[in-house]
Amino acid sequence: MVNALGIAFSQSARNRQCIVDGVLTKRLQAGQAASSAVFAALLAREGFTGALGIFLRRFGFLPLYQPDGYDAAKLTGGLGRVFRVDELSFKPYACGRPQYAVLDAAIAARDQLQIRTSIDIAAVRVT
Repeated sequence: MVNALGIAFSQSARNRQCIVDGVLTKRLQAGQAASSAVFAALLAREGFTGALGIFLRRFGFLPLYQPDGYDAAKLTGGLGRVFRVDELSFKPYACGRPQYAVLDAAIAARDQLQIRTSIDIAAVRVT
């Protein structure tokens, strides 16, 4: 029951409690966000409607998360002229970016030394 409530809390609020508790729902949230975005696009394409004032109205994102003030012009500055997608990056490993160099070195060493394993992933137990 406790786990079910914790998972439901994470799904509904996308909160940081899972980070504090060190539980698995942190990994679930990113996948759910991507899934929800695709699902929302499919619903919208079929005519399903959603809230209109999601950024600036009374219960919108900025009043909710920046109650002490915000600059709404930052949302529209360069809109249609500046495309931020070029500033995004691909995350090749399921860890923090500081560990990438270590992983790259380990993979290069494995490849250079031609180390192969026959680990049966299904047999590995997570404790």
